[in-house]
Amino acid sequence: MQIYNFDKNRKIINIELERRCMKSNDKLNDLKIGYRDDNKYKISEIYGENKEVLDIDEVKIIVLFKENCVFERCNFYKTNMKNIVFESVKFTEVKISLSSIRNSIFNQCFIDSIIFSDCDLKSMKTIRTDINLLSFEDEFISKVDENTFIDLLKLNKKDKNEYENIFKAYKSISAVFEKNRLFNYAGEYYYLAKCAERKSLKGLEKVKSNIFYYSCGYGERPTFALISSLEIVLIFSIIYMFSGLCVNERIIHYNLNILSYLPRKLMYMDLIDCFYFSLVTFTTVGYGDIFPIGYSVLFSCVEMLLGVTMVGVWTATLARKITR
Repeated sequence: MQIYNFDKNRKIINIELERRCMKSNDKLNDLKIGYRDDNKYKISEIYGENKEVLDIDEVKIIVLFKENCVFERCNFYKTNMKNIVFESVKFTEVKISLSSIRNSIFNQCFIDSIIFSDCDLKSMKTIRTDINLLSFEDEFISKVDENTFIDLLKLNKKDKNEYENIFKAYKSISAVFEKNRLFNYAGEYYYLAKCAERKSLKGLEKVKSNIFYYSCGYGERPTFALISSLEIVLIFSIIYMFSGLCVNERIIHYNLNILSYLPRKLMYMDLIDCFYFSLVTFTTVGYGDIFPIGYSVLFSCVEMLLGVTMVGVWTATLARKITR
């Protein structure tokens, strides 16, 4: 139950990006801007006096920051940054406060460090952008909507420290969507955050994280719980073939020595009986027409415990996604 189709969204944004670039009145290349952190400048001072970027519905001026533009230690305060295209731009130690970035696009940018504070990020989009550190320092709430799209973050798999930064970035994005009561989108970025965190863990913590991932996708993937349940049922079906079941006064108890000369049809029929017993045991229905013998009694107890847990996990995860 994935909210974002990232590949499809990228194609849609690329079409919009091409359209905007064709209409762009101002293209600023090879521009390096660096201010002291304690200064507060409006973006009009950066690319011309009293020049505004208007909303997409009434386009008059579209500004395109392209290629080798660099923003270093900039503090944008109460700035109108609507409908701007940033393409291959570098941001280092940038803070944007009480500003509107509505409908802007960040394409193939490098963001070393950026902080948003009480900004309007509705319909803002990032695609193929390398983000090292992204955070929100809100006194109130930064605004996002269903059209806000932040692409998958690039990851250097050789550097384990990057997993922690990506985890924090996704977690911050998730928190902003949650504050705006967009719980499905918040859940999607929470899932991405936990997946990034899982790759940075070691030992017992990683084992626990793997269990939560494969059992329910950290509460965001009900299908994971269903698939895991079917895998458990199938695994125990095979175990019961070797540990022993009594079916209509006939004993099913295989060993490796008899597998080579048993008829295939009989093996398939026995597997179906074992699968049936495993399924009713997992769901704790238990019709009583098939009985465990030997070690199967112990295995059936284990499967019942797993079944009670997994059915509860699947039901809770599915209900949580539906009610959102």
